[in-house]
Amino acid sequence: MVRVRTGKLGRVVVLTILAILTIAPFVITIFISFKTERQFIQNPFGLSWPLNLANYSIAWGEVKKYLFNSIFVCTITCIGALTTAVLAAYSFARFEFWLDKLLFYILMFLIMLPPIMSLVPRFLMVKRLGLLNTYGGLILPFMSGSQVTAMFILRSFFAGIHDSIFDAAELDGASEFQIMTKIVLPLSAPVLWTLAIMNIMTSWNNILWPLITLSSRKLYPVTVGLMFFQGQYAVQRGPLMAGYVISSIPLVILFVCASKSFIRGLSSGAVKM
Repeated sequence: MVRVRTGKLGRVVVLTILAILTIAPFVITIFISFKTERQFIQNPFGLSWPLNLANYSIAWGEVKKYLFNSIFVCTITCIGALTTAVLAAYSFARFEFWLDKLLFYILMFLIMLPPIMSLVPRFLMVKRLGLLNTYGGLILPFMSGSQVTAMFILRSFFAGIHDSIFDAAELDGASEFQIMTKIVLPLSAPVLWTLAIMNIMTSWNNILWPLITLSSRKLYPVTVGLMFFQGQYAVQRGPLMAGYVISSIPLVILFVCASKSFIRGLSSGAVKM
């Protein structure tokens, strides 16, 4: 009994230390975002009083235009990627056609390729299409890069739905589109939410592709915008940290609203790392 209790206590201590090391940088970032430069020098890690709310006013004035760009790009990318992935996955799971397995395996092979390998071809295609320095130059490559993984996961999930459900719907006179929208998609809600969050996080945090394809600051997403904001306020740490906090709020809100579905999607085996 003593050994069992000691083992449990050891695990609790280790997990507590790991949790503190994970959370501490975010807490310190929030503390710094309320500091003046003088307060930071006097107490760099703790909370200082009075709180300097002006940092958030400065950061919001600089970051808001970039924040709205990221929200727009990520929303369109997520909707487009999941829509095409659902249609393709449903077709592969439900229908048999010429070379369907070969085509599916070719698409799955793309998952094994590192994204950096397609960087130059993607840039040349975007340039040839005249989409440099446009929203389309961001959205279309983001969609194409994320829908293959989503299609693979959704196809596996759709194929696991029992055939009796489809047979019953067909006996009731439901079309394939009705079966997909009224039966399959509601059953797939946790998986779709999981894929949506992963897609948005990937698009939101991407910094290399916007740097390559955009030259107008009006179109910069928040990741690139924060780089210029950091150049302006490199010495003033308070406004800089406030900008980081503001840019993370949309992702926090998204995860809080969809956390239950996200966890259900992971626990159901929809995503295997």
